Amino acid sequence: MATTLKTGIATAHGTNLIDLRGEYSDDTTAMWQSVLSTKTGESILQYSSAKYQREWRHNNPSLCVFHLAEQTYWKTTSNNSVKIQGRLLGGCIDVIRHLIGTPFGDIQGFRKQFLNDESVLWYLENCELTATDLRRSLVQMKSVVR
Repeated sequence: MATTLKTGIATAHGTNLIDLRGEYSDDTTAMWQSVLSTKTGESILQYSSAKYQREWRHNNPSLCVFHLAEQTYWKTTSNNSVKIQGRLLGGCIDVIRHLIGTPFGDIQGFRKQFLNDESVLWYLENCELTATDLRRSLVQMKSVVR
């Protein structure tokens, strides 16, 4: 994210290399090559996975790294269908929280220089933060990013 904010260059947040070790990948995971090889001016259409993995099953190895058994579904707070549009920005909040309020986390500067009034759609992955640390990080982010 720091690279994107400083330069405007799109960056990717996705599958870890270790997760590509199976004999095959599910359709969503396998998209990484297509996404990263998309040329300037081209676009790629991605879809949500039909299923997701609720938890790791280390005692049940398979040819595919992920055990996709749970049905994927999307919900909104209003229970109505919505359409959203904007620049996707985010990543692992465990790391991003250290950028907040620094020159490498200058959201306002990024918006002025690169976005031309385009909305930002934030996505945040929590790897190891406790609920309390996550809340603190979100409050800090909200107070700095306005």
